[in-house]
Amino acid sequence: MKKDPEEYKLFYSKYALFFKEGILRSTDQSEKEDIAKLLMFESSDRKAGVDVTLQDYCSRMQAGQRDIYYLCAPSRELAENSPYFEVLKKRNVEVLFCYAPYDEVTMLQLMQFDRKNITCAEKGAAAAQDPTTDPKSQNEEMENSSAVSSDFFHILLIYDNAMITAGLVDSARPMVGRLTSLIAKLLDRKVLTINDQPKS
Repeated sequence: MKKDPEEYKLFYSKYALFFKEGILRSTDQSEKEDIAKLLMFESSDRKAGVDVTLQDYCSRMQAGQRDIYYLCAPSRELAENSPYFEVLKKRNVEVLFCYAPYDEVTMLQLMQFDRKNITCAEKGAAAAQDPTTDPKSQNEEMENSSAVSSDFFHILLIYDNAMITAGLVDSARPMVGRLTSLIAKLLDRKVLTINDQPKS
């Protein structure tokens, strides 16, 4: 892999699906992680077109960081414009970009690598709140402020919870859900009911 990156990249483009299938089929965590060493993804820490391994990512992790963050999106442009990525980017956290539709289930099945948690950006954005800031006290202060408009309380009627955050600069609001984007899509799939006793 390191001896001839270009040759491995060509090899990977042909067999990446089989590597990921191996992770999905395996029930042994050590075996999954051995296969995962062969995986490659684009990274927010590198320019477009440059792939990195999970080992590369781990070697650059911040002190005390326990999670490997990934973001699933159809393209790098959409990934970089994601509000979830913006929160992590502001904290200088590297994010792996996953473009293939089956990447998310692969990461969910892998769960860990080198004793680090594999964490989606949606969850990472929620956890990346400033630890010195108490969200409850922050919301109380906001509600008592005369500057708060009725729009905020209208939002509270629609969503489970809402809070002001300093984590966003360019994006107005991320929805920090309890489910990953893939699982949410699966749960949101419509059901077709067929009448097996049609009228004659």
